[in-house]
Amino acid sequence: MREITGIQEQIRRLGVASHESLDTELVIRIAIKYHRAGCKVTFEPNGKGCSDLSINGRGLQLYCEVKRENRMEHQRIKSVMRASQAVLNSAREIVRWLEDRNLRMEIRFSRSFADNVAATVVQELRDHIGNLAVNCEENLQSVAGSRWIVLRRSDPEFYRSAIRSAQIEIKQSNVAVQVAVHNMPIVVAFDRKPNLRALLQRLRKAGRQLENDRVKDPRALGFIVLETSHGELARDAVSENFENLPSNCIAVVLRSDVSTLIARQDASAQNIEIASVGGTP
Repeated sequence: MREITGIQEQIRRLGVASHESLDTELVIRIAIKYHRAGCKVTFEPNGKGCSDLSINGRGLQLYCEVKRENRMEHQRIKSVMRASQAVLNSAREIVRWLEDRNLRMEIRFSRSFADNVAATVVQELRDHIGNLAVNCEENLQSVAGSRWIVLRRSDPEFYRSAIRSAQIEIKQSNVAVQVAVHNMPIVVAFDRKPNLRALLQRLRKAGRQLENDRVKDPRALGFIVLETSHGELARDAVSENFENLPSNCIAVVLRSDVSTLIARQDASAQNIEIASVGGTP
């Protein structure tokens, strides 16, 4: 792909120390899919404020705008990470108790909380940890709707489908430590909740960029590739808001745990076939 128009600028952006490098990586990844499918690909064909890609193939030209979910920029992610760190930083005595018994602990919170609540959480854990049977999940009273469990160190992760945070202590220099759950005395987890508001903001912005293409190319038709979490919820949100996109947007390709292509009823089979390449693994 070294001869593709605009590739040098994309390579430069890969070195930008921000989420832009990840956004660019996804754009390049989608471009590669079309390049391998025999299409001619051009980066940012209509310049800034328009779509990411022009795709020519099978007798058609389509514009493609690519959006990625920047999860680490969501305020909830920031707040749960602060809460996790507050608990982990206050729980050194519990860590030693667990390590002495070859045990570990996982805590699943229903919501984030202020730093001063972390001390209350740790005190509750300290008061009850000696009375809790291994592999017996218990309610956490200090944060409503939250639970915790003590496990053997070798047990698999208990709260898998959650936002997780943990600390690994390096006890001896120059000795490799595996980044694995059995080396994490305490894992703090939070329920995953989709940020549908941010998803719809990205969708609207992508629609505006396809509309800008039409200003420069009145015949412009295009589609959106959106990589996000919570595939089923994202699919429903996109479907409900699809008609708010400009009429030159023929489809939205959702790349997620449940991937979907949502197309206009009047979109041609050829257009849908090309758009669907962006959703392939």
